[in-house]
Amino acid sequence: MMRRLAELKMGTEKGLRTIMINTTALNDIIVIYLFVLVTGVLFSTDDLTTLIIQGPIGMAIGLCYGCFCGLMLQHVPSFKALYSNGLRFAMVAAAGTLAIVGSRTIGYPSAGNVGCISTAFVASALWKRRADFAANEVSLYSGVFWKFWKIVSFALVGKEVRLELLQDEVALYGLVILLVAAVFRLLFSFLSTLGSNLDWREKLYVTMSGLPKSMVPAAFGPMVLRMCQARNNAEEMRLAHTMMVVCAVDILLTLPLSALLMFKLAPAWIRKDRKA
Repeated sequence: MMRRLAELKMGTEKGLRTIMINTTALNDIIVIYLFVLVTGVLFSTDDLTTLIIQGPIGMAIGLCYGCFCGLMLQHVPSFKALYSNGLRFAMVAAAGTLAIVGSRTIGYPSAGNVGCISTAFVASALWKRRADFAANEVSLYSGVFWKFWKIVSFALVGKEVRLELLQDEVALYGLVILLVAAVFRLLFSFLSTLGSNLDWREKLYVTMSGLPKSMVPAAFGPMVLRMCQARNNAEEMRLAHTMMVVCAVDILLTLPLSALLMFKLAPAWIRKDRKA
């Protein structure tokens, strides 16, 4: 939807898209840290103090890595090179892949996810300062790739869903968990707008952007399932499949609802840029 706002020239002057992106990125970083901490407590033999410290250290490593790669991408490849946009996109993807693989090798898995986010963020922020930024088509390549990979990610979640586990009690607790999580996401999304120059309708629009959380369950759900499969514990496998059902329900409920609301309300709640 943020790409759609950019195409319609809406919300750029007040930095609405920037607030939405920053809120989402910060949310993802917090979720990554909590995911690593909780899975470490459940599946690791290390003591709790080590696991708590491991998260911030991994984030620091990821931020340093992302800043370094983002700065490097300002000079390599050259903006005058042939197919420079395609090369930059390939290098961002390669840097993200290296971050994920390398972080697991060194024992700090949270560093990989933070490294991916910070690499793209720093590179994009510095590219926008260039006079020839209008010719930058990296976001176009990313959008095309994302449309394909999004389908693959959701398909992998659906492949592991076992609907026979969706009993009345499981469905009730799952909906309660999703409702509580949605309330917290909406609350913190609204808090992120405080101090900005947005009007109340634009603040509510940014708040709605915090509702969907499709890629987090799509990415982390299968990871937990693989951890349980490696331990070969029947009870853990049952719980992991139950979690996958809840992840699928989360995607099916929040993603279409938020997309529909944001698409329909954008023309009425967000002003077009004066330069559009």
